[in-house]
Amino acid sequence: MLSAAAFNAFLKTLEEPPRHAIFILATTEKHKILPTILSRCQIFDFNRIKVRDIVNHLADIASREQITAEPDALNIIALKAEGAMRDALSVFDQIVSFSGGQVTYANVIKSLNILDYEYYFRVTDSFLENDTVSVLLLFNEILEHGFDAQNFIISLGNHFRDLLVCKDPKTIDLLDVGEGIRLRYLEQSAKCDPAFLLQAIDICTQCDIQFRTSRNPRLLVELSLLKLAGLTAEKKKNKVNQLDDKAPAAKEITVKKTEKTVTDKPDQQQPVGKKQTIITSPASLSLKNILSPGNPSTGKLSAVAADSDDSPVVEEPAAVENEAFGEDQLASVYLEFVQQLKSEKPRLYSILLSKKPVLKENYAIHLLMDNETQVEDFNLNVKTELLQYLRKTLNNSAINIVTDIEEKESPRRIYTAEEKFQELASRNPLLIKMRKDFNLDFD
Repeated sequence: MLSAAAFNAFLKTLEEPPRHAIFILATTEKHKILPTILSRCQIFDFNRIKVRDIVNHLADIASREQITAEPDALNIIALKAEGAMRDALSVFDQIVSFSGGQVTYANVIKSLNILDYEYYFRVTDSFLENDTVSVLLLFNEILEHGFDAQNFIISLGNHFRDLLVCKDPKTIDLLDVGEGIRLRYLEQSAKCDPAFLLQAIDICTQCDIQFRTSRNPRLLVELSLLKLAGLTAEKKKNKVNQLDDKAPAAKEITVKKTEKTVTDKPDQQQPVGKKQTIITSPASLSLKNILSPGNPSTGKLSAVAADSDDSPVVEEPAAVENEAFGEDQLASVYLEFVQQLKSEKPRLYSILLSKKPVLKENYAIHLLMDNETQVEDFNLNVKTELLQYLRKTLNNSAINIVTDIEEKESPRRIYTAEEKFQELASRNPLLIKMRKDFNLDFD
């Protein structure tokens, strides 16, 4: 907190220090100290104390003071201290006084108002099972216990980070938890896919960023939890599709053709030119495979002659042809659609009402707009609806809408006196005769 003048005065003292004095400067902003002062100092950089070292020191104090302390409880205190031994000792002293010398995991999380690890393991299991009901009920239970929703989503992101750390033996040392909880992390980490954990961390981070600006924070957190549960649902869906693709191919059923005597009765004769298609598939074939005849895992399509009596018949749908229409019919249908926009989109209604659709080749409908703004407004807000309406009403799926900008000639600007006279003379030719009679000149 020293000013520039105070630093200069202090520098004078350092240049001629008294023999009995040793100056010790403690600061978190070393870059603000003058280089001339730093050059006269021995610099020692202090870092935060590791969680494991704090736990060992607290365990040593507990043994000397004859205090019963669980390792997981000491680990929670060390995490709460965030690398500061002074804070860890203060919290430890409070817990000892509160619990009567019994520092247990339950007493610590109750005294420090910390959410139990068990909740994070339970909610993660619900994510893996895609159990959205349990997820929402657990979150509601957490809120009823008085815990903050933002702190929960932040801690949930840290939980996923710890699970990701456990995936590799080289990074498992980065997990700052007790031995009992470490085993739980290793067990649950084996069930989690790394891709799921990365996506889960990203969702929790985005929720934390949007939390402060959200008008409904609880809904934001619940939506994020549903997204987390949906990650595993998508994975299960992909697995089911893979199993369907690997299903054994349907056995080919041989259809035996039987000879048949054609009688003179018309009702026993088959119609000429009628095509029949037989779809043969085993009884266990799924509906998806039946609807996908191109899939190699489905049954084979076998075409047989018309004289097979026992085969199921599937009629081939006739192709739907596009109906032709004219300019008058197009204008009528177009006007009907524009009238529907009068109440909902009055601005587009007034624009389209003044436009006339032009029918070109291949059923291309051209609309001329005045400027780029109208084109962009039309394409974003009404083009898709108009295209669907025209195709349905005119029974033609080949219809397409093309928007162009109408080219308008800009008016000629008049600058000189002669140009002004020529413009007036074009409107009133008598001005030319008057100019000649009176021998007038331009001003």
